[in-house]
Amino acid sequence: MKTSENLLEGLDICAQTRCRYEQCGCVTAVFLDQVQLRAAASRLFEAGYHIEDVTGVDFAEGIEVIYHFDHFDHPVDYPARVTLRVLTDHESPEVPTISDIFSGAGWHERECFDFFGVTFSDHPQFRPLLLPAEFDQHPLLKPEKNRESLYAFLGACEPVKPVKGERYHFEASVEAPVEAQKTPEALASSDTGQSRSEKA
Repeated sequence: MKTSENLLEGLDICAQTRCRYEQCGCVTAVFLDQVQLRAAASRLFEAGYHIEDVTGVDFAEGIEVIYHFDHFDHPVDYPARVTLRVLTDHESPEVPTISDIFSGAGWHERECFDFFGVTFSDHPQFRPLLLPAEFDQHPLLKPEKNRESLYAFLGACEPVKPVKGERYHFEASVEAPVEAQKTPEALASSDTGQSRSEKA
């Protein structure tokens, strides 16, 4: 069985990070463009992973849709939990469904729409799950002034080379506390390290 770190090798991903399981609950986080999401989900399905949940976070850069997967057969001393992360915009948040790959994702995608307003294209039964159909608010969206940068939440991760990185930068030290993580703007102007990627 491939390890979770090289399972998605060969896919055209934005970036991959190796994570501290004791801090963030996963061993690998893979940042994807939407066009690669279904291919990555298919790889995990074929490798025997199951989906735990689909959720979101409202960041300054957009709404990040987060998928958690796990595997029952990995050794106890090598946790297998993998996170896929896809960024969509605030104006028309949409990502492709993976409910035909992981049937359990269908419920989670509908819940994610309820709370974040993200549409999952080609979902076979796309409608609200928990909230009334006429309810036009999404309770977990934040006022713009309250949105933090997604880069501030990467303190428990380190980049895995090579990094393509159309959307993401990973320059902050893995030892730095969350409040010390640099923003993309700070990274662009920093002369202390060479950028591994260019922001699209």
